[in-house]
Amino acid sequence: MGATAESLLTGYTDCFDRRTTGAGLRRGRVVDVYAEKGSGLETLVGLGLPDLAVGQLLTDETIFITRDGDINQEDLTNDAVGAWRAMACFHFSLTDNPGVDHFALPNNPAVLSRLIADANRPRSACP
Repeated sequence: MGATAESLLTGYTDCFDRRTTGAGLRRGRVVDVYAEKGSGLETLVGLGLPDLAVGQLLTDETIFITRDGDINQEDLTNDAVGAWRAMACFHFSLTDNPGVDHFALPNNPAVLSRLIADANRPRSACP
């Protein structure tokens, strides 16, 4: 039988519980990682306010500092899962979704299809 939203959540919760109670931490490799991120969108990361004052409002003079991202700066956090590549026995993938913002990922048909397909894959068999 295929994965359901409930079984995915239960599996995630079980994995989290194993990692936080120490059993998973001692073994160090209890999960396969299938991560998704958005990119390619102008993302606000700061404001240039050379004369910051109490009560200051944004104006046409305000300098907006942006970078390529996912609108919510979560692409930086999602890149951090790359640390899992160092684990000796597991599956790791980080799929970039250019043009998809952070908040649209949960409703993106391609992301959802991969999530269900990945959830139905056999887990890595580690010694």
